[in-house]
Amino acid sequence: MSDFGNNSGMRWLGYSSDLWTSRVMDGALGLSLRFITSDMIPITVAAALLKMNSSHTSVNVADKLIDICNERYGVDLRVVASGGASDTANAARGVQSVLGVEQDDCSMHVISLLLAYSIGMKENYKTDKVITKDGKEVKTRTIITPGGAFLFGCNTCKKLKDLANYFGSSPLRKEEFEKIKKGALLPMQSIKNPGETRVSSHITLLQTAMMNHYAMTLYAMQTSDQTFLKLWDECKDDNMWKVSRLFSGRLNIIF
Repeated sequence: MSDFGNNSGMRWLGYSSDLWTSRVMDGALGLSLRFITSDMIPITVAAALLKMNSSHTSVNVADKLIDICNERYGVDLRVVASGGASDTANAARGVQSVLGVEQDDCSMHVISLLLAYSIGMKENYKTDKVITKDGKEVKTRTIITPGGAFLFGCNTCKKLKDLANYFGSSPLRKEEFEKIKKGALLPMQSIKNPGETRVSSHITLLQTAMMNHYAMTLYAMQTSDQTFLKLWDECKDDNMWKVSRLFSGRLNIIF
């Protein structure tokens, strides 16, 4: 890669980077590099995947990317990079600003956002300032998502989360539920409750909720707990489970 050099006068290198935290709270930095040879052959290099437990500020991450490219490939990212792909977080965008390159939203992140809007987990809002009759200036928030808000999809995910929390918050409830599943020779998989912002994690919520549908039906027949019976009554709508199947299928293709 160093054959291309830092003195060609061209910005010939593209890169993608991401920074996340593992389950054991270690920071992980990933970097891939992309360029096209003089023979018009596209090359992608898995440049780095390393632990980074130092500060995750834009400047610190940019410095780390610069060091990696200098040490491993003999190129200065500030000189040869034409653009960087990352998610749309402010800190991630800030890295591109520090390096002086164009921001290109990560394609998987864009797909994730599209799915998030499609299933109602996110909405596009527009904030305007208006003057009230008494002369006060107030802010109004309006949903401008194309096609309007998909409240049914959002509510479906929320109700499934409530079911997951019902069993997950009480060892006694969990034990009773597992006895029913074991007696009926059903899968012992619990309902997984994902993070709010991760679309891909909702595959697990949807799939494990559907996996436990029959077990929850049996549980509702045997329990006198009004908290669960109220939750389950809100989840009896066949359309809710149809939407869950559709969501799960569409998400599983992507993630």
